Amino acid sequence: MSLHPYNISQKTEVMVEHFRMFTRHKIGGKAKAMVVTSSRLHAVRYKQAFDKYIAEKGYKEIKTLVAFSCMVIDPDAPSVEYTEVGMNKGIREKELPERFGSDDYQVLLVAEKYQTGFDQPLLHTMYVDKRLSGIQAVQTLSRLNRKHSGKEDTFVLDFVNEPEDILEAFKPYYQQTLIGERAEASHKLGWMRSRCIIGLRWRNFAGSFIPRRKTKPLLTILK
Repeated sequence: MSLHPYNISQKTEVMVEHFRMFTRHKIGGKAKAMVVTSSRLHAVRYKQAFDKYIAEKGYKEIKTLVAFSCMVIDPDAPSVEYTEVGMNKGIREKELPERFGSDDYQVLLVAEKYQTGFDQPLLHTMYVDKRLSGIQAVQTLSRLNRKHSGKEDTFVLDFVNEPEDILEAFKPYYQQTLIGERAEASHKLGWMRSRCIIGLRWRNFAGSFIPRRKTKPLLTILK
């Protein structure tokens, strides 16, 4: 069901429009976003959907890159072999982090890559369409926790996970986690059809997400 073209297209619309309306204006207009997908095939189809939607709308300010390993065969198009380099129009794997950090690209779609150890201070927003729990949730969301001049907040839009599960994942690493008042997504952002929206603000950004000393983040969850 998650690979159904309608589901992919609807979520793509939400993410692209959210990026245009909110994210791209952050960090002095240089903010970037990551889409965390649940499989390599999901990453391929999201890349196709993003590029198709952006082209149809005529948006010039958003360009995407995709990251996944090996080769992917889509059962709906078995004669085509998809690779990261091919879908990124020749950008090699080792070049991808630097190219994503440039002004040329704004959104990185990933499948089991760049969810740990990836350091991009301009990363402001994360769109999550993958089940996360425990340390994996902490490590994945920590990609946003990098300091940059003008970076005052971060934002996560989660289509899959329950707010309570994300909260439980964070608890072992902090002395205190504050949860803001909950509200219906339709009340806050009427046009969004996501399952839950999670906005994260760290009071102090750390060099790594699991800090040497405990810090106190402000975690606001809207469901």
